[in-house]
Amino acid sequence: VGEARVQPQLETDGLDLPERWILSRFSRVAAEVTAQLEVFRFDEACRTLYHFFWGELCDWYIELSKPALTGVAKRPRVGEVLLTVLERSLRMLHPVMPFLTEELWQRLPHEGDSISLCPYPEEDATLIDVAAEREVALLMDIVTRVRNIRAELNIDPGRRLRLLYHPHDDSATAAIRADRTRIESLARLESFEEVESLEGRGAIARAVASGVDLGVPLEGILDLNSERRRLGREIERLEREKEGHARKLAKPEFVKKARPDVVEKTRRICSELEGRIDRLRHTLSSLG
Repeated sequence: VGEARVQPQLETDGLDLPERWILSRFSRVAAEVTAQLEVFRFDEACRTLYHFFWGELCDWYIELSKPALTGVAKRPRVGEVLLTVLERSLRMLHPVMPFLTEELWQRLPHEGDSISLCPYPEEDATLIDVAAEREVALLMDIVTRVRNIRAELNIDPGRRLRLLYHPHDDSATAAIRADRTRIESLARLESFEEVESLEGRGAIARAVASGVDLGVPLEGILDLNSERRRLGREIERLEREKEGHARKLAKPEFVKKARPDVVEKTRRICSELEGRIDRLRHTLSSLG
């Protein structure tokens, strides 16, 4: 982050989309966590903190920051935003992770003797940016769908793919065009083409994101016959596994005698397996 420092206040004027997004998300999370702590829902507070810190900050925002931090793409004040959100996040985490957060906070540029003496972060309504949250949510959804296609079809994570997309409305079109470079980088694409329809384009792996149909052409990437056989075997394996859990749930004595958390876990596993089976069937059907 060079000479960047933690800032006591941040103005959103002049900031690019990723910075406006992470500041907006941080402000919302601060409000959510405070509300959860006030009613002693420590479990919900920890879950909210975990998903924000690990998912949105450490996964998505750091990834979005790399081009600016490495000099590939210029964006103002990225280092300041990153350090400031990190420092405030450590303060939010401090009540449940006191020793680790203190150690990390001491290594940041800071003022004061201890993180425990710093004020707890609060919501800042001036940082809320609904449009930025909606646009980045679409970006994340598209990239996640492409990554899922790679995983389900065992495509090399480093291989650049073609991606076809058909937006459902003007807002999705505008957002995708504005974020085209970021999507290409995060999804590792060699081309990203808007089309009128995905029909009649040969074997493609399809997915649906928020307001847009996606298709990855597979010709030259996979042995389609081998992939059909592999997916068929995987679907059969998952169906057998799901049936085993479903048989347990169909037994009244299991539901009655087993601990509630065990019954709930079995139901959750069944639901997750059904979701995986549906996705694989959808992928298999797209191979023709």
